[in-house]
Amino acid sequence: MISFKLDRSQQALMAEFRFVATELLRPFAAEADKIADLPAGLLRKPEMAMLMRGFVPVEFGGGWQGLLDPARRYNLVRQARLRVIACEECGAGDPALTISLPGPGLAYPAFRAQGTPEQQQRFFNSFLGETLKWSAFAVTEPKTGSDVPALMTMVRKEKDCYVINGTKWLIGNGARADWVVVLATINPAQGQFGIRSLFVERGTPGFRVGQILPSLGLNAVQLTELIFEDCRVDQENLLGQQRRELKGRGFQAGTQTFNLVRPGIAAMAVGLGRSALEDLEEVMVQNGARHIAARQWRAVSDSVQSLKSKLDAARLLCWKAATLADHEKDNSREVSMAKAMSAKVAMDICSESMDVACRSGVDDLGTFERRFRNAKAFDILEGTGDIQKTMIARSLVRG
Repeated sequence: MISFKLDRSQQALMAEFRFVATELLRPFAAEADKIADLPAGLLRKPEMAMLMRGFVPVEFGGGWQGLLDPARRYNLVRQARLRVIACEECGAGDPALTISLPGPGLAYPAFRAQGTPEQQQRFFNSFLGETLKWSAFAVTEPKTGSDVPALMTMVRKEKDCYVINGTKWLIGNGARADWVVVLATINPAQGQFGIRSLFVERGTPGFRVGQILPSLGLNAVQLTELIFEDCRVDQENLLGQQRRELKGRGFQAGTQTFNLVRPGIAAMAVGLGRSALEDLEEVMVQNGARHIAARQWRAVSDSVQSLKSKLDAARLLCWKAATLADHEKDNSREVSMAKAMSAKVAMDICSESMDVACRSGVDDLGTFERRFRNAKAFDILEGTGDIQKTMIARSLVRG
């Protein structure tokens, strides 16, 4: 049964990450959007290394050490419900900076789902020091998008290594990543059964960063082109390489990564929508009524109430998807529902807040405009809204 009430530990974690969002992320949001990178002032903060280690499992020496209450330690990697709470608060601060923070990032679910104990130890230990490091998850390609069974990046087995050839596209944190999990195929004709997941470290011969691609929103994430030209990695870099049966393992790593990551991405959209709604309500209270005709004012008020209800519903979908994951139950449909609804409601709220701010005579529209652009990106990030709707429909047909 899913509880709609946060326990003391969850409330304490919410306070922790509300502090992170308010004191660390929000003050640097405008600069990060302008330079399309992480500001140097933010990277110098000692809390950055704490955030990096916070998303390492406790059993590997990590865990979130409380800033407000140092006696508390949270195992964010192993508890999806805690992650969505943290992601919503950080998303309310700034989602672009949240996704761009150092740490295991989008690569950790693949290691958690498919990596051997030795591979996990090697990966997670690299994030325990003071040197900031990043990771990336490379699936999307220029011609096939994120359709995993249709991937064209090739990998072949040689005597003591694997050789990767291909190009990945729109990879978040790709330009700064020290570790990249790459999905490639041994034979495109085999579909999902030909997919393999491997990890490549920065500096590996044959692996290079291409262009950083322009984007409408989430500029600090630096969507990047990654190029593999006869890139040789040790056979130990094949995730799950000690398992006898590899057919479908790479595809499973992809789907499991999406199912673990998407509730957090959806929660960031909820946080973004929440912060935009708070600003919208403030504009209405301060000077909206003086600038908007009475009939239009009533329509705006009704719209705000409707959007608030939808935002609460999106949050509960995130909680449900995360709770199912914590109970090791299939959450694929709930993940798609949470992602589709959260992205849509965030876009609706940011659009409405931008419109009302313009009509109300707000002088500085920078924050409203940045949130609008960031919200648009969530419809595409980690699977488009149309893909999520298709997945929901398929799950309903299957019963």
